[in-house]
Amino acid sequence: MDKHERVLLKVNNLEIGYSKSNILAHNLNFSIESGQVWSIVGPNGSGKTTLIKTILGLIKQRQGTINKLEGLRIGYVPQRSQVDLIFPVSCLDIILMGSVAVNGPFHRIKKDDREKALDLLERVGLKTFEKKLFRTLSGGQKQR
Repeated sequence: MDKHERVLLKVNNLEIGYSKSNILAHNLNFSIESGQVWSIVGPNGSGKTTLIKTILGLIKQRQGTINKLEGLRIGYVPQRSQVDLIFPVSCLDIILMGSVAVNGPFHRIKKDDREKALDLLERVGLKTFEKKLFRTLSGGQKQR
């Protein structure tokens, strides 16, 4: 192999996700060689950012191996959020904030508001996340 065609990153049988019930991808196998250009494409919440964070070691892989060329440096710029991520609000709370924006600051959240919010979470595939803290979601899940 030419010195310009060396493997920079090799991923074997990688499984990524946040819990046993939230596996975003499994059995990922690929290698990136010097001179190659790659992109990661997929819908919001499909695991693109989670894959990058796992490769960087910011999130522990659920299974598999990640081998990087010694000295390899990877740049990463996290997605920005309009919500203060320290403030402990659930996904459902974020949706319910929309009813306050529509109905005014003195609007009391009603059963109907809650049902609409739960329906919206279901429509974007995040129904099981209603009680999860918003700050724990991936960038794509937050965009949903």
